[in-house]
Amino acid sequence: AIKSLSTLKSEYNPSQISLQITFEKCFDEMMRQHQKRIGRSAEEGYYYAFKHLSEISRMKISDIKTTHIQSCVDKLDSWSKQTKAKGVAMLTFKYAMQNDIVEKNYAEFITISRTEEAEREPFNAEEIQKIVNSAASNRYAAYIAVLVFTGMRPNEMFALTKGDYHDTYFIGGSKTTAGKNRLIPIPAIIQPMVSDLARKSNSEFIFSAPNGDKMDLANFRKRYYYPLLEELGIRKLPPYCCRHTFATMLKSVNAPITDKQRVMGHSSFTMTAHYTHSDIESM
Repeated sequence: AIKSLSTLKSEYNPSQISLQITFEKCFDEMMRQHQKRIGRSAEEGYYYAFKHLSEISRMKISDIKTTHIQSCVDKLDSWSKQTKAKGVAMLTFKYAMQNDIVEKNYAEFITISRTEEAEREPFNAEEIQKIVNSAASNRYAAYIAVLVFTGMRPNEMFALTKGDYHDTYFIGGSKTTAGKNRLIPIPAIIQPMVSDLARKSNSEFIFSAPNGDKMDLANFRKRYYYPLLEELGIRKLPPYCCRHTFATMLKSVNAPITDKQRVMGHSSFTMTAHYTHSDIESM
């Protein structure tokens, strides 16, 4: 074995194989390793973000420079999409560097537009009340109310099955170690809604699509979430703002920060603070 090492060193030329690899192929190889350390929800997020970089997907990664990636990022209409696209590009280039395919991570130099604030707005008290009032007659208003009063991420909620439901709490979650399989309290205000949804569901999923399949986030946003907000006269805030709304309401609860971290599914106080918003009334 020791003798063969010297011949391997002289014969192996990574450029003969690696320099021809496309950005898409490199991403797939990176994900094959990375998905062992992340949840299904996070995995779906990476693949969704990769679509924003489709213009460079067929290019050899060794030919891609910062300007190519920046061009894709600049066409995205939100801070969130830009940030996720940059993150995917950085992970892909990091993998390429580890395998001697490229010498520099050009994604590091991407600049993100600040036209949209990183901190998103929460729903106000009047908007929350409109959602709650509609929940009795509209199952998708109940979905939104559950997001607002539990702080779950949308895909976490859609993944919940009847087996995860325990009257006053769920066992579920995703994304981080602290977020997976956590206890998610169901506040009294939404307990009747959740009980009704679980009882009437014709699927293993409590918050299913109309046909009983697992709800798709993009489909939920387009067909049910935004149309309902418009019908109720509520600002067109993205679904993730439900989680920000929950974090904002959590500020007024007199409880240890460690408990708040657990409810949010965060592993550190820094992240919990990121989700907390100051509004005029509380100031």
